[in-house]
Amino acid sequence: MTPLPNRTLHAAVALGVGLQVLVGIWPAAARTLDLAPLSAVGWAIVFGASAFSWLLAELLNRMIWRRQA
Repeated sequence: MTPLPNRTLHAAVALGVGLQVLVGIWPAAARTLDLAPLSAVGWAIVFGASAFSWLLAELLNRMIWRRQA
């Protein structure tokens, strides 16, 4: 048995990431929320940590499904 794709969850995560990036690069939103701009290294850390956590969640999900089968 394989895990079913959850397109709604993936779309919600993508939307959340997109909104966070938008707020990070849109000056009016950044001023409203009193945010400091991130450097290229800062953005790389954010995207790297996000990708790592998503990958870890996917791997754990598949390991759990494999055990239950």
